[in-house]
Amino acid sequence: MDTIKFERMIVTRTDFNKHLLKTTEAFQSNENHESDNRVLINSFLRQSSHTEDNINAIQNIEYSEVTNNTPYSFPKTFGLKIKDKNVLLSHIVADLLEDDETIDFLQSKFPQLSKDELDAAMRICTVILMGFECDYADEADNRKP
Repeated sequence: MDTIKFERMIVTRTDFNKHLLKTTEAFQSNENHESDNRVLINSFLRQSSHTEDNINAIQNIEYSEVTNNTPYSFPKTFGLKIKDKNVLLSHIVADLLEDDETIDFLQSKFPQLSKDELDAAMRICTVILMGFECDYADEADNRKP
């Protein structure tokens, strides 16, 4: 009887992340600022699963332009946002940091974590989302990225 020997296998789920990185790089390298959100949806579902919650979630998200109206921002940012709204996902996650109720809720779910540790986790999530964003400035804009 032959013995089957299994080697250790490491499985990664990176389809969605790779698609976001390619999209971000494409936006940086040319003037074509159109994203194929069908590919975004498919890569998300390949990376996660086709549950009803995931399908509903990704149908409310797109990679597109947000117009910024604050003096410390570039005029436009391209990134993951709520579909047909002027709201980036990174801003939603960042604003959760400012809400004590959110931190209290998370502490009830993860009592082994301190507020500082939860704050660190949320900040890292914000920075990861921001890493897939592109700021757009015209030639008259003197701010540096």
